[in-house]
Amino acid sequence: MKNAADPPQIHSRGFTKLDSGIVYSSVWGPEHDSVRVWVCLLAMADANGVIRASVPALAHTNYVTPERMREILDQFKSEDPQSRTSDYGGRRIEERDGCVVILNYKRYRNICQRKHGSDAEKQRAYRERKRREGNTR
Repeated sequence: MKNAADPPQIHSRGFTKLDSGIVYSSVWGPEHDSVRVWVCLLAMADANGVIRASVPALAHTNYVTPERMREILDQFKSEDPQSRTSDYGGRRIEERDGCVVILNYKRYRNICQRKHGSDAEKQRAYRERKRREGNTR
């Protein structure tokens, strides 16, 4: 039974790890609304880096006008010579079929997965070590 004092449940559509290197990237600039939009895009992305939202919806979510949202998206679609990666000429997104696609999303997702590994992988490695130790005695 739900208690009236219990906080409301917030259901997440997904989870995205945020690379700590973002604070050293060219996206981490003085325009705070651009940084907010970038983090929002990361949070809204599906497993392939696709965001299914219209420009007006993104503008509303990020507390900017639709005109400003278009400016920010155009900035992310442009080449960035200061980008830390040369992939896609430093461009961060492209728009396809009414969606926004984060171009290097899978690259960073794979880096994070390889770097840290899942708990299941760690547990499997631990069991394998214990099994080998048991066989050598």
